[in-house]
Amino acid sequence: MLLPDDLVVTVCDLAHEELGATERLHWSVPDPVRQGQPSAFDAVFAELTERVSQLAQRLPQHA
Repeated sequence: MLLPDDLVVTVCDLAHEELGATERLHWSVPDPVRQGQPSAFDAVFAELTERVSQLAQRLPQHA
């Protein structure tokens, strides 16, 4: 259950298309399974870690 201040971040294009009307961001990230290499998972993980870190710095703090 989403609360009014929740922010949903999707990384799957299909989930983004099916998500209802809520505050959201969509980060289109290549599916590492399709690349067929274990290093692809590491690259996607590193990219998402950096994006989440940057987003967290920009979000207002809640008490």
